[in-house]
Formats: sequence, C-alpha cells, structure tokens
Amino acid sequence: MAISTPAQPAAPMTGPSEPAERPPVQAGFGFSQALVLVGFVAAGITLRLSTSMTVRDIVVMIGSLGMVGASVLLVATARTSTRFLKRLIKALAASGSGS
Repeated sequence: MAISTPAQPAAPMTGPSEPAERPPVQAGFGFSQALVLVGFVAAGITLRLSTSMTVRDIVVMIGSLGMVGASVLLVATARTSTRFLKRLIKALAASGSGS
C-alpha cells in the first residue's frame, strides 16, 4: 500500500539555474517539407495514370514547377534578406558540393 502525499505547487524557477535564453533551433526536415514531397509524388502518380505523358515528361514538368515555386519564394525573401541571397549565389558558384 503506497502512501500518497498532497501535491505541492512548484516554486517558480529563479536564480542562476534558469537559462538566460533559449538555444537556437536547428532547421530540420519538417511537416511542411513532407507535405510538399507527398504532393509532388501524388501529382506524378495522378499524371501518369490519367494522361499519356511519359515519366520523363512528368518529372521535367514537376521539377520545373518546383523551381518556379522556389524562385518565387527566393525573390519574396530577398526583399527582406539580401544576405541569404548572396550566400546562396556564392554556394551555387562554388565548385563541388562540399565547399
């Protein structure tokens, strides 16, 4: 038989044990990216089953639409963050994917 004690309210954290700021959040693969991938796969399957397009044509079309969407997002963010755009251009101009 266990003896239970009444719950006491927790004291607010103050003092040196409380962190000053939250650590930065690392960007990872999230729900929105998964939805985009599922949408592209579903569009590809639907196009393949409902049209006479080849798989190569579907991949080119969906890839082009993805690049247009990414370009629109990049232009929209470039107005607020030109530093990101400069870093992206430098990364694209660098030789090799590891540098």
